[in-house]
Amino acid sequence: MWWQVAFWILLVPLLIIEIIIYLRSRKFFWLIYALSIFTYVVAVMYMIDRFSFGRNAVMLVLLASAVLMFFVGKQLGRAVKKRKEPSAKERALAIVIGAAIIVIFSVSVIFGKMSDTTTAVSSVKAADIIRPYTESNSPKPIEAVQQQGITVLKRTLTNSFILPIPVTQKEYRACLATSTTVFELGTNSYTMAEEEVGPGETKTITFAFTPYYAQKNEQVTPIEVRVYDVANTQDSYRYAPCTDLTVPPAYTIPVV
Repeated sequence: MWWQVAFWILLVPLLIIEIIIYLRSRKFFWLIYALSIFTYVVAVMYMIDRFSFGRNAVMLVLLASAVLMFFVGKQLGRAVKKRKEPSAKERALAIVIGAAIIVIFSVSVIFGKMSDTTTAVSSVKAADIIRPYTESNSPKPIEAVQQQGITVLKRTLTNSFILPIPVTQKEYRACLATSTTVFELGTNSYTMAEEEVGPGETKTITFAFTPYYAQKNEQVTPIEVRVYDVANTQDSYRYAPCTDLTVPPAYTIPVV
């Protein structure tokens, strides 16, 4: 989400420059020009970042921007007839509209942040978390578990902002602790980075894990499911198995 960082880096200097320009020139239209350019630049960065543009797509966007800026510059370079100064009523209306936009934006930024809550289930059943083998040495069919996995976490996102907000990706690992060792459970679902929550919407995203596949005649006594935030359990050089994890789990779910 680097476009958000670029947005704030560009916004602060823009506000300072616009204040200086307006105080020196007293020309309101220069503020509109600068704001339009800023909006266009942020929109381009947003599209490139959010939709993961490749090299060719980025080049086409930059080329289209260059052509657009050429025609805009040519239009601005034309001589125009002198217009009369805006009346006091027009200036007052512009100030009121501008102040309303600033207030709405400020309130949305300060109070309109997305609520992000992740909760764990109270417990999981031993019959669901362990997949026994039948006499034919094949996994015993458990259709619901096989198709959907075992839900261990629920992430609830509520957007009170006036614009859609992208969902920050989260990834978890689930380890099944037994009386003898710790097994890693397979993952069925993640929070995808390309998802977003619309204005006034609430989304619930579940994290489901496939059960442990016990060997034939293997006796497994499950104790608890330990769920770890991936960001806290590994680095770019090493993927630690569940038996080597020393950090405390983000969630601990008993097996009943």
